[in-house]
Amino acid sequence: MRTRREFLGGAAASTLLLPAFLAGCGGQSKNFGIGVIPYEEPRKEKEEYVGFGDFVGTRIDGKPANVFIASDYVGVISALEADQIDAAYLNPLGYVIASNRARKAGHPLIPIAMPYVIYQGKGDLTYEGVIFTRKDSGVKSLADLKGKSVAFNEPTSTSGYLYPVAMLLKAGVNPKPAPEGDLKQVFFAGAQGVVPAVLHKQAAAGAIFEQGIELSLPDPADRAKLKILARTDPIPNGMLVARGTLDPAAVEKLKQAMREINSDPMGKLYLKKMGVEKWVPPQDNLFDPVRKAAAILKLDLPTSAQRAAATAKSKG
Repeated sequence: MRTRREFLGGAAASTLLLPAFLAGCGGQSKNFGIGVIPYEEPRKEKEEYVGFGDFVGTRIDGKPANVFIASDYVGVISALEADQIDAAYLNPLGYVIASNRARKAGHPLIPIAMPYVIYQGKGDLTYEGVIFTRKDSGVKSLADLKGKSVAFNEPTSTSGYLYPVAMLLKAGVNPKPAPEGDLKQVFFAGAQGVVPAVLHKQAAAGAIFEQGIELSLPDPADRAKLKILARTDPIPNGMLVARGTLDPAAVEKLKQAMREINSDPMGKLYLKKMGVEKWVPPQDNLFDPVRKAAAILKLDLPTSAQRAAATAKSKG
């Protein structure tokens, strides 16, 4: 999303870390389960989006939905594939990867809705990513990043990895680590990891969604130390999906709930907390550029161990 890139929601009593929940109940949820992807400290996200899970869940089975915060993108997608959750809000690249895997497995994901967000007075179904650096870094263009460290988000992040990598390639910079490539890649979880890394000179530059700097650095004096080097092409906000094996009646109730939340008085309050103007019908074609970029870079769903190994290699 443009203001809150990763969707969250749920009742205060039912929002848990996904691994802890699954370990505690054998991977089965008595209530409708919604998976969410983290972009900042989990408890803070819960406070910002409390209520959405109640609204959706009560309209599906009369009970508040259980909303789970996974430790990373892989956790949400894996839980969705294992039928441990019923629905999930997926970031653009996560949606492309998960939908492709589900289609191959014979149970395609069901697109439910997309968030329409107003940011800086403009409403849209898309947002932009940025590559940024410190003003005193001496880096004036993307080409200047050759041989330097760049902080990325998860490899399944569209604005924090996929599109920035594509921009670097276009600028003549091979984003792979040396000796094969030109960069020293380091990975951090969310904007709250990437932005401070650049601010405190742990990396020469960083890649994140456009509002990530503002969300991570509330002090204007800190934000003033940074500058944007480049902006990505428009990126679709993401997609709320249901697993392909979900009961059709529950699917229809979920779709109806997403329509009702736009006009219901309490629903509007929940949307405001989420930074969403409204939910609209899915537009899968908006993700075609994401599919093309992912195919070019041959990206799939990396494991946590693979990401850790990549980071260790770049630091070494």
